[in-house]
Amino acid sequence: MGEHNGIETDLILLIFEESTSKGQNLFDSRKIAKNKESNGTSNGKGRAGGGGEASMSLICEMMFGAIPLAQQGSNTKIHLLRGHEQILISKVFGLRFNPVLSTPSSNNVDIIGSYKGESHHSTERWKVSSSTLMHSLQMIRKTFGIGLLFSKSNSLLSKWISSHFLLLDYHLRVLMKVVIQQIEETFHQERAALNARSSKSMASPTSLSSLKISLAENEEVIAAVESFTSCLSSLLKRARSPLPMYLLMQMYPTKQKTICEKFFSLLSQSSRLDHLRSNFLLSTALTAILSCHLTWVVSVRNRTEEMDGKWPWLDLVLTSLSNTTHPLCTQLNLLLGNLASSNSKSRTFTRVIVVGKHKETVTSLLQVLSYFIRTCPIFSQQFRGEINEQSIENEEQSLGTARGNTTPPPDTSLNRGASFTKLMMVGLLSKSKDEMNQSFSSDEMDSSFVNSMFCSYCDEYQKDSLLMGLPTFNFISQLSEDLKSLVEGTSLIEGQPNFTQASCLVVDTKDCCCEIYKYQKHQEETVAAKDIYHGLQRERLYPSDYISATICSSLDMIGLGLPPDAAMSYLEDRLAGILSKSLLLGQYFNYKPDINETDEPFLIQMLGIAASDLNLIVTVWKSLSTYFPFIVQ
Repeated sequence: MGEHNGIETDLILLIFEESTSKGQNLFDSRKIAKNKESNGTSNGKGRAGGGGEASMSLICEMMFGAIPLAQQGSNTKIHLLRGHEQILISKVFGLRFNPVLSTPSSNNVDIIGSYKGESHHSTERWKVSSSTLMHSLQMIRKTFGIGLLFSKSNSLLSKWISSHFLLLDYHLRVLMKVVIQQIEETFHQERAALNARSSKSMASPTSLSSLKISLAENEEVIAAVESFTSCLSSLLKRARSPLPMYLLMQMYPTKQKTICEKFFSLLSQSSRLDHLRSNFLLSTALTAILSCHLTWVVSVRNRTEEMDGKWPWLDLVLTSLSNTTHPLCTQLNLLLGNLASSNSKSRTFTRVIVVGKHKETVTSLLQVLSYFIRTCPIFSQQFRGEINEQSIENEEQSLGTARGNTTPPPDTSLNRGASFTKLMMVGLLSKSKDEMNQSFSSDEMDSSFVNSMFCSYCDEYQKDSLLMGLPTFNFISQLSEDLKSLVEGTSLIEGQPNFTQASCLVVDTKDCCCEIYKYQKHQEETVAAKDIYHGLQRERLYPSDYISATICSSLDMIGLGLPPDAAMSYLEDRLAGILSKSLLLGQYFNYKPDINETDEPFLIQMLGIAASDLNLIVTVWKSLSTYFPFIVQ
């Protein structure tokens, strides 16, 4: 895979079945890569690493021996193979089969296999007999493991794995789903063949427990492994973009003046896209982000006396958002524009892509937009601690464990007695009106995950990115597949439900057009086929006069020589004004729920806005009331 961002490593993907003596290897990506090289079709991904690799027996011991498998779900573990300078991520899961083995006097009766997490490999048998039927019913439990081996370990890779653990686990679960399907199909095929043989000669019922499963030439597994490796390769080699502007201000408040100067310089450059000839593209993009990416609501809730304390339910919103046990989950949900708690019926995912041939124009606009896509910074709090001796093996030390149906990001502990890392959230979720009064050193900050989510100008579509720039709009098929999988496929964060809506805002600087593409749960049942484009709903977006005026006024303040932080404070007050007007509109909705188009003139006058602003104000309120139904009360 080569060196990316100072990380040099190769990926090896292994699949094992646990057995009483040693693990049985079902798949080894090195063999696939070797076959491709011999055929002249290698793409260089997943090739074997250098010398000193851990043995298969050691890898199996790490995968199956350290911690018992939970009764349901799967275990994810991270292991440091110190003697070999390698890192292993293992995902262990159990399958339970309920097959029927027919004897010569029996008719074929099939009990469809099902799987649940199991903690041991065992076989149980029951016999059912009658004058016309005799079956040997076996309950077979098997344990399998997927191992991702990083061939070369260093501190950068360890930190990268820790900060990207949620995404790594997501891609492992996507791969695991395919592996489970193929194991079950292979098992049923082998069982059918065994039944066919047993009809000719009496076969021992115990034969089922020793069925041999191989995935080495399974095309579905090979394709899934290649997709998995490609995703990880993209994450590892992704160029580090500048941190989002708002996050920078949260992390380094003592540098606020410099950051504000930089922001307004970029805003001034991007304002060239904010005139009639360009369809007020900048204002349109900001209007769209503020409509569908509502994390900004949390950050401006107490900016004015009018707001402060008037809406106590906003603090309940904060409580539902905060996950101090697993702050990376909170950070990711905020990055996604998802304000809903894990038990909410409405969960949304939002991605932003800026398209254009002029790299400087796209890059400037990306950095401006990043100020309005907000999340909380995380810093690492170091403290001394002892490692549980039971978790230490001869060649391995567990970096972290996720058990059952939840996947917390792992605490890192590379050496005995070393400093543990505790991830803490600061800034955005604070109830204080003021910014943080403490800056953290770069060693204390854990921002590489956000760096990966916010791409700069890329040559090709990035599957896991939330904000990116691309030269042309040629990715609609990939986008459609990704948005649909986020709603109907594997849950992005284990233990949390799927998104009910996944959307992407596309800002096209060439055609000066801003559109939103979205996929909703049960879309086929609620949306007419004529309104579907490549499997997605598509809507053209338009600017708000309020946003356009805010941009102009902010830049005028800079032009008049006012301090940049004063202009930034004005900008934040204007955002708070949007929230205040939305909440006021919500009160009117509660008073008159049967509102219609004839009420628009009155609403525009009551709120003191232009007709072009109403959609933004209404959308913010509707989104908040959908996320948090109790505010309608």
